[in-house]
Amino acid sequence: MQIALSSTGFVLSLYWFGAFARQCWRQGELVLDGGPLFCVGLTGAGLFAFAWLWGLVSGLQIRRSSRKSNL
Repeated sequence: MQIALSSTGFVLSLYWFGAFARQCWRQGELVLDGGPLFCVGLTGAGLFAFAWLWGLVSGLQIRRSSRKSNL
């Protein structure tokens, strides 16, 4: 589940970045408002960060439980 959330977030962020770059290219200047699909990019970044933090917490819990079982 973590890898699915992380991958989905990454793809959504890339999709937003492509739309943002396309708009900047067409206008010939940097778009300061985040461009089209800004909410999609934020959602993607949020999903990616959530999956990363979930993985970090899971890894620390596994590490803690393995230390307890070795004692």
